[in-house]
Amino acid sequence: MGHWTELVVDHLAARFPHADREHLLALAQAAATEMETLAGQSFGPAKQNSVAVNTCGLPFVELPGLLIGSQGCPTGMWPIPNPVDRQRATVVQVGPVPQPGPDPQPVARAMPVASALRAAGALVHAAAQGGVLSRDFMLAWLGQFPPPERTAFFQELLDPSYRVHVPVAMGGGDGWWFQITRRLLWVTPAADEQRLVEPLFPDADEALRTLAAVEPLLIATRVTSHPADWAMAVRIWPSAGRPAGRPWWQLAGAIHEHGIPVLCLDPESTAEEIQCQILLLAHWHKYVGPGEPEIADAIAAAYPQAVGRIVRATKVPDTRTAAAMLFEGLLQPGFDPARGAAAARRYVNNKATIAIREHRKTADGGVRPWEMLGISERYYYKLLNRLAPKTGTHYEVGPDMLETIRSYLNSRDKKTETHTAAMELLQERGFSYAAARKWLQRHPCSEALSARPRPKKPPVSPDA
Repeated sequence: MGHWTELVVDHLAARFPHADREHLLALAQAAATEMETLAGQSFGPAKQNSVAVNTCGLPFVELPGLLIGSQGCPTGMWPIPNPVDRQRATVVQVGPVPQPGPDPQPVARAMPVASALRAAGALVHAAAQGGVLSRDFMLAWLGQFPPPERTAFFQELLDPSYRVHVPVAMGGGDGWWFQITRRLLWVTPAADEQRLVEPLFPDADEALRTLAAVEPLLIATRVTSHPADWAMAVRIWPSAGRPAGRPWWQLAGAIHEHGIPVLCLDPESTAEEIQCQILLLAHWHKYVGPGEPEIADAIAAAYPQAVGRIVRATKVPDTRTAAAMLFEGLLQPGFDPARGAAAARRYVNNKATIAIREHRKTADGGVRPWEMLGISERYYYKLLNRLAPKTGTHYEVGPDMLETIRSYLNSRDKKTETHTAAMELLQERGFSYAAARKWLQRHPCSEALSARPRPKKPPVSPDA
């Protein structure tokens, strides 16, 4: 069976019978690559492939899309039901969780999910600041092998069913376990990896140039029982300025429904920003509900300037209320991970401006100037840009300006009525609609009273 895009091409070919099928297939495959990269997994037919996993001693590993109860999970592994889709698992437990102290039993109670995700964000920030998410760390990890063992290790990686996940950072407490890993692989057609990869030896010879490390992966699991009963995997992307192939709002719903969350980082990302992003990702992917109060606290801590602007402009009593107003604009469609962390900050600032504007719309008892004038909000601001004076970034709008706009609209309406009457008069005198419209583009409406269509030329005889 071919790729799932061939089924899409069949529908497109039926809808556009004159289009080139090869061109439609290329477009569908490009869109599929983009969606699968953003989702982090393939949506093609299920493959029954056995895998051998080496986690280097860590207790959890990611196997996305695993159907619970199927034969796809190897012996000695415990799939953890996805909190959103309990029939499938994204994270699998492969061993006991390291516990501090002499008692190896898991704790009976755990901190709330939102608090745990913020703690996981602190671990990601510490790992980023420590440089362990970089290529240099992976090279140092490979450097611990003596040359003969390293060669044997590289040969084992040639088997696409053998998966090695390198430990990057780990920690836990209060009933939770957090780990960050990076998978090593050879980039070959058989690898079939829908992830961002980083070549480890980009300047080496051809034999080593295809050795790569997959994007870092954060796994947060609640370990109050064995096996664990709650887990969330988060992919970590660096800000590389990748252009988006299509508007994010066209993909957001499908990615949030079926994809693995993507956390964007750059060197300027603070711990509070990372914690807030993880909580928002958990909300967009339906791991936590919109009523979680810690989301507002995380937004206020991560984006104090945007929240402060809302407090000053709306006079709300506290920052939590302002953050809740900002959160209303962040419900959908969320950050575009292909734009990076800097774009996420701009997105939040833009949503803060929109929140302030929406508050001002209803500040005067719900009376809005464009409604008083009988026009749309979009056209109102176009007229302000054309007619109103500006101080800094604000338009000077008062009663006189509203009267100016009303006079402009009245004169526009009169011109429209005159133009309509001239069009009707010209068509009554024999002009076609297109000819009348073209005539009015070249002459004032007042001359329509004496306008006459040009006489039609007699047909030329073929014997002339």
